[in-house]
Amino acid sequence: MNLDENTTLANIQNYVDRMEKERGFDKDSILHKFLLLTEELGELGKTIRKNYTNMGLASNAPDQNTSHEIADVLIVLCSVANKAGVDIGKALHEKESINKTRVWK
Repeated sequence: MNLDENTTLANIQNYVDRMEKERGFDKDSILHKFLLLTEELGELGKTIRKNYTNMGLASNAPDQNTSHEIADVLIVLCSVANKAGVDIGKALHEKESINKTRVWK
């Protein structure tokens, strides 16, 4: 089970579905996955705070890789979408067609 470097969002979503089944994570509820998503977003926030701002962190805070945290967020977001039966690519296109009609100030 591998991802091609030129993979699509649909491929990633399918990969996450297969990976969760293979690793035994497919039994988790959507609530469990959503709570995990908020945790991963917090970890991403911490890396951004540490690497891209002058806000301090505790000196013993573990080093975290921003790209890895973004990948974790994407993986868990795909999992939440899979649990909800949402095709992220289709949802993105539908929502963006609405956004294009809005006036942004």
